[in-house]
Amino acid sequence: MMWVIAILLLLSALVLYLLLAPIVIEVDTDTDTYQLRYHKLAKVHMLWLDDGPVLSISVLSWERQVELFKKKPEAQVEKPEVHDKTPKKKGSGFSLGRRTILKLISSCQVTHWYVSFDTGDMVLNGQLYPLVYLAGQQLGKPTTINF
Repeated sequence: MMWVIAILLLLSALVLYLLLAPIVIEVDTDTDTYQLRYHKLAKVHMLWLDDGPVLSISVLSWERQVELFKKKPEAQVEKPEVHDKTPKKKGSGFSLGRRTILKLISSCQVTHWYVSFDTGDMVLNGQLYPLVYLAGQQLGKPTTINF
């Protein structure tokens, strides 16, 4: 009986950790770094190569790179003729409604926020400074203009 309780405690601790682990979204346009990290468990990193964007996905020790705009070669496979013409039922599939997606987004909470804007134009940065300052004050999070 004790081993059942120990296993349940370990499973509940694992589930609690997975629910409370931080998700970090990092976008740095200076170094072209776009990544999403789920603590130390998973990471999705977008690279821009000459052929197009490539997603580098790593989960624990498993890694894979996916080229987003790569065309798959067409295989020369002959399909056997099917004589059965009975209509097949289409499954409903899994779909999320707009209301469900909005509830999921509203359930998330941003705990750390740091944004530094830089348009590359000194005059435009000066014109945007009051707007970005007010937005940072309204959000209560550090938002700055990088001159």
